[in-house]
Amino acid sequence: MIPNQWYAITSSSSVKPGKLTGLKRFGRNLVLYRSRTGEIGCVTDLCAHRGASLTKGCMADDHIKCPFHGIEYDIKGKCVYVPSEGRASKDDFSRFDLKSYETREIGGIVFVWYGDRTPDHEPDYFDVITDRSYTYDEIMDEWGVHYSRVIENQLDVSHLAFVHRTTIGRGNRCLVNGRRLYGLTIIRCRPVLIMKWIPGKRRSLPRNV
Repeated sequence: MIPNQWYAITSSSSVKPGKLTGLKRFGRNLVLYRSRTGEIGCVTDLCAHRGASLTKGCMADDHIKCPFHGIEYDIKGKCVYVPSEGRASKDDFSRFDLKSYETREIGGIVFVWYGDRTPDHEPDYFDVITDRSYTYDEIMDEWGVHYSRVIENQLDVSHLAFVHRTTIGRGNRCLVNGRRLYGLTIIRCRPVLIMKWIPGKRRSLPRNV
């Protein structure tokens, strides 16, 4: 992955209040959770004490509670309570703080900052995803390939007439044969919004695209 960039990692609907959502992104196991006020947190899915999977734990007063020893972390991954030390403990538990990831929610998509630097810009996105006059749905389709191959595939329309000749590539309409008009189709796949040109009738573009 390219470091110090925002990445769309899942849909907002997959992160429920009071529930822990485990997923693997950037080759790392992560856990996401939503506070009672709607804020989303994203931290590494390994307790800093004994490496237990936090996804197997639960939420307690907007904290992640480890399933092994009950250690609690706030929405930024800070260790706020170690049961074996008691509520009255004044000890510094910062050695147990988790790696946390900056998050943003835009248009029903959860973005996470992947990198060691503090974010120096906000996520890039098409304005249409926040336009309530448009409706769209989503699907999950996992591909067992490097992400760069997925991007390449979505941008490469010239292969349609050969690889997909009996479906979306029928009639050789995507082959270059003089001037052609293209229309814009918007496809939203979890967790990425894909916009690509395909042969067809001229269509008006969505505003701000």
